[in-house]
Amino acid sequence: GGPAQWRGHKLAEVLPGMDVGLIERSLRSVLETGRPVADLEVSSQACDEPGGQQFWSCVQFPIKGPEGDSAGVVHIMWEITERVQDQRRHALADLASVRIGTTLDTTRSAEELLEVAVPCLADVGAVDLLTTVIEGDNLARQARDDAMRLQRVAMRWSRDSAAPPDYARIKWHEIDPTKLYHQRLVVGLPTFVPGFGDLSTEQIRGMDSGAGLRRMLAARTAGAHSLIVLPLT
Repeated sequence: GGPAQWRGHKLAEVLPGMDVGLIERSLRSVLETGRPVADLEVSSQACDEPGGQQFWSCVQFPIKGPEGDSAGVVHIMWEITERVQDQRRHALADLASVRIGTTLDTTRSAEELLEVAVPCLADVGAVDLLTTVIEGDNLARQARDDAMRLQRVAMRWSRDSAAPPDYARIKWHEIDPTKLYHQRLVVGLPTFVPGFGDLSTEQIRGMDSGAGLRRMLAARTAGAHSLIVLPLT
């Protein structure tokens, strides 16, 4: 089709997922004032990555007619997703270095970790520690086939809602050695499930059993759509 197929269409039709409201407000301002915009940053939903965002830098300037009056506006944009993500990572690392580990208290450090992670990285977060660590044996090794007994020492839910009772009341659980959750933690690998909210109950059963399973089902019922579990070393 080429560019001709978009002639006469609105920007939202040409660029679905783009923050066109911000772009159009800026375009109207350029048209009314005649002042160009050098670096307007906008975001869009990445079509090939669920939950992903793309970022764009835009330049806008007016077109003058024969009489010197504004006849239109030129809008040019290029993608700067990688640059924005790098800036955010550096800002988060700076924040974490200042906010996490202000005391030697393990529980307080866990709370500080969540104060940075929520809402910067997630809507909900929790820290579970091995009971051996809580009892003071930080160097205890976990055998691959041993059940992991974990106790929740910190939890942070999104500001505009409370943790559902079925999620909040579970303070500790034993991770099933035959399930994915245990197997990934023993080898120190993260588990990322971007489509968690769409998993069936049977699929979630493959991740854990018992209290861990009940907690994940409660999180899904509360609207959790993705999940990431990171081992702490």
